[in-house]
Amino acid sequence: MIDKIVEFFNECKTHSHHEHIKQPPAEFTAWRDDWRTRKAYEDWIGTKSNCASLRLQIEIPHEAILEEVTKIEHRFIKHRGSMHPGWNSMCIHGVSTETTNDWRAGEYDFETKPEMGWCDIADACPVTKDWLQNTFPYSSYDRVRFMLLEPGGWIKPHQDYDERSLSSAVNIAISQPEGCDFAMEEAGVIPWRAGDVRAIDIGRPHCVWNNSFKKRIHMIIHGNGTPASGELMCASYDHLWANRSIEL
Repeated sequence: MIDKIVEFFNECKTHSHHEHIKQPPAEFTAWRDDWRTRKAYEDWIGTKSNCASLRLQIEIPHEAILEEVTKIEHRFIKHRGSMHPGWNSMCIHGVSTETTNDWRAGEYDFETKPEMGWCDIADACPVTKDWLQNTFPYSSYDRVRFMLLEPGGWIKPHQDYDERSLSSAVNIAISQPEGCDFAMEEAGVIPWRAGDVRAIDIGRPHCVWNNSFKKRIHMIIHGNGTPASGELMCASYDHLWANRSIEL
């Protein structure tokens, strides 16, 4: 498997991360003045911008959250079996702390979809819960998971959906050790920094390899957006495009 991971990384690294993003069409220039234009621009960013990850212009108290997660690290469980060695997870919001896979992959269907709510570890993570409730602009949440990748561990190349969309998940670097890389097809390696909040196109093949001596902890959010989250997406893409020579 290591050979396949190295091959995937080498192919991805023939591109820089934002090399192939597209210029926003002129019709979206005044997106702040009209909600219909803002929504159309948000949809364009999600499906037509060819942006593999978008760093959202929002702050998160990642160091305080890391302290919370470290104290309950014993609650992590193995994620997706032996295919991804060293990958562990736990939910702060969802069906339960230990139910970390998509509910559609288990015993449920759309008629028996389980109730989502704050899991028991939320009481031990007040800073995280407060940020999700009062700062991040979502109206409600489905799964919100902490993901731990152990030193030397990897997440093999895969894609979570058949179609590409930047609106499918938000990935947050609670910690980001040097030497742990996240490669994406035709989009190089994400230039992660601790505290980055990124919309991620997980319909695009991707792979993570923690070739470091430290644990890598991220938080992945699935939920329901609001006009404010749409505005955040649009403003963040404007920022990316204006600074693309630096971001490349």
